[in-house]
Amino acid sequence: MTTRDQEEKRHEITVGLTILIGIGIIVFVIFAVSRQQGLLEERYELQVFMSRVNGLQIGAPVRLNGVRVGSVTGVVFAQYPNRSKIKVTLEIQKAVQDRIRADSEAFIGTLGLLGDKFVSITMGTPDYPMLQDGDELKGADPIDVEKLIDESVDALGELKKTTVQLKEITRKINDGEGTIGLLVNDAELYENLNGAMNMLRDLQSDMVEGDGTLAKILRDTTMYDELYRFLKNTNVLTDSLVNGRGTAAKLVKD
Repeated sequence: MTTRDQEEKRHEITVGLTILIGIGIIVFVIFAVSRQQGLLEERYELQVFMSRVNGLQIGAPVRLNGVRVGSVTGVVFAQYPNRSKIKVTLEIQKAVQDRIRADSEAFIGTLGLLGDKFVSITMGTPDYPMLQDGDELKGADPIDVEKLIDESVDALGELKKTTVQLKEITRKINDGEGTIGLLVNDAELYENLNGAMNMLRDLQSDMVEGDGTLAKILRDTTMYDELYRFLKNTNVLTDSLVNGRGTAAKLVKD
C-alpha cells in the first residue's frame, strides 16, 4: 500500500470517528434534555373541554402549581355531546398523577411578554378521587381578551363624552350662565343669603333669650296649659252634644 493510500485511509478513519463522536454528543444532549423535561418518563392523558383556547398550540407546556409536568398534544373541535366546546388533550407525567384529582381545574395562562400560552392545573385534595388515563379534567374558560378590549374602548368613549360634558358645564358655571352659574358667581346673592342666615340666627337668639311676646310664649307653660284645658272642654262638649240627652243634644239630633 502506497503512502497516498495510507493517508486516505487515515483520513477516512478520522472522519468516521468525528461523525461517531458528534452522534454521541447529539444523543447525550437529547437524552439530557429529555430527562430534564421528563420526556422519557411514563405518561398518561387527560382531556379538557373549553369554549375557547385563545391561541393555545400543540406542544404548549402543562404546569401543575407552576411546575412543568407535561405538554399539550391535541387541540381539536369536540364531537357529540360537546360540539360547542374545544377538546384539549394533555399528556402528563404519571409521577404526579396522585396530585391531580377530580377537584383540580385547568385554565389557560400567558407565559412571558410574547404571549405564549400554557395550561396550568391546580393541585387537588385527597378527599377527591384521582383522575385516570383518559378522564376529563375540569376546565375554566380563559378571558375573552378581544371582547374585553371592545368593552374597554366603548367605556373609554363614554368616559370621553362625559368629560366633554363636564368641561362644558364647568365653563358655563365659570361664565355665570344658568342658575348654578349665577349662584356661584353672584357676590350680591351670597351677601343676601349670608344676611338672611344672620337674621335667622338673631331671631332664634331672641326667641330663646329675649323678652318679647314670642319668647314669653315659648318659655311660659301657662298658655300650653290653657290650650290643653280648652281642647279637653271642647272634647267633653262635643261628646255631650253627640251622646247626651239635654236640650242642645236634642237640637243637634232632631
